[in-house]
Amino acid sequence: MSKIDNFLNFPKEKTNYDKKERGVCGTGFNDSEFKIQVIISGKKIDYLPYQCWSHMLSRVYNPKDSNHHRYFDCTVSDEWLLFSNFEKFFIENYQPDYELDKDLLIEGNRIYSKETCVFVPSWLNKLFLINEWNRGDLSLGVSFDNLMVQYNASVSIDGIMQELGLFDTEWEAEIAYLEAKSENVLHAIEDPEMPEILKEPLRQRAVDMIDRIEILEETNNVEDYGVDSVDNNYGVDYEDGWDENIWEREETITDEEY
Repeated sequence: MSKIDNFLNFPKEKTNYDKKERGVCGTGFNDSEFKIQVIISGKKIDYLPYQCWSHMLSRVYNPKDSNHHRYFDCTVSDEWLLFSNFEKFFIENYQPDYELDKDLLIEGNRIYSKETCVFVPSWLNKLFLINEWNRGDLSLGVSFDNLMVQYNASVSIDGIMQELGLFDTEWEAEIAYLEAKSENVLHAIEDPEMPEILKEPLRQRAVDMIDRIEILEETNNVEDYGVDSVDNNYGVDYEDGWDENIWEREETITDEEY
């Protein structure tokens, strides 16, 4: 039995909140008729749908949230500002160890709503982590190594940032990143536990990355660099374009949290 099933089977205690106490982050409204937190064996346990909902609101609307700088330009749909509406979506779609994602179905999406969001496995969310700490204005997956005076490419695999090597130009580093990322996305599609609803958006992500590689190659007059034709079941051509002898570095950045 999952954590959410356990919680839903707890006796529901009527709340004694007044309307003022029900406001969340100045925008959301908790219309639950029962308490969203219980104490079991001396430990406070939050109602999982409420925890996910309040954290979403905090990322978007709370300037003091540690992740607000990455979500300040996002919005939450009017429907989801009411807790009971989000709760319904959560109960119908959540699975243990899944996380709420707003931009896999629609790349670049900045709106949290039932039409644009989906729950995804946590390992899949980690696949799309962005290493922001020293990226600056450079391309995704690329940073500049001031000591070596070269461009560094890195990619997130299972939540760990893996270094792909140093390159003389930004575009070479970007190609290395795109090759590694597209390969891992295609492998993710093959995972037997991958929900069907996610396969097409992931395939399109891989196609977009390979298209970007071709543009970079053409722009820089590169011949036979990186991606070649290798048949696969997803209509995407790719090859192993990155060195497996890479060293790992722990990274704590997360894309989506409860």
